Amino acid sequence: MTWNIFRTLQDIPASLWLHTIVQPMPDDADTAILHFWKHYAPPPTYPQAEGKSEVDLAIETDSALIYIEAKLHSKISQPKTKRNQVIRNIDVGSYHAGQMGKDFYFCLLTPISHQTNLVTRYQDTFILEDELAHRTDDIDVDGLSERIFHIHWETIIDLLRDSTFQGKAGQTFDALLSWVGDKLA
Repeated sequence: MTWNIFRTLQDIPASLWLHTIVQPMPDDADTAILHFWKHYAPPPTYPQAEGKSEVDLAIETDSALIYIEAKLHSKISQPKTKRNQVIRNIDVGSYHAGQMGKDFYFCLLTPISHQTNLVTRYQDTFILEDELAHRTDDIDVDGLSERIFHIHWETIIDLLRDSTFQGKAGQTFDALLSWVGDKLA
């Protein structure tokens, strides 16, 4: 689902659709390059052995790095001895964005029916700061906490169905919407 929808959106100026994922949208949205299933190493100061993180979708603009962790039917991994996927992606992404001099955004993309409090948890600056205490680089925890989002597949699908968006994009998405069909059921 991630590949099919975002591969389609990749061919449309990001300024027409990126606002459905992150707010405020980076001013340079149209410089967006999409990377599917890219690997990123953990920050060197993370105290436990941890392999590279595979990010479902990384959207990179000249000023921003946006990680999207997409779930359809599976849940966020929450191992008992390691950290969950949300904080791991926030840590890894914010580190790499900082190294590139970019703002970092994190988005958890799930069906509406998928309930989790992890995004809300890490929007709390005290919890976020505690989870990133191993970091020695400069982190704007307040700014970072405001760039953590939870959106729904249904929001993306509604955008694809929107006639105004279709007009601006110069195409309809009938084949894609037909394929999506009952994938969220």
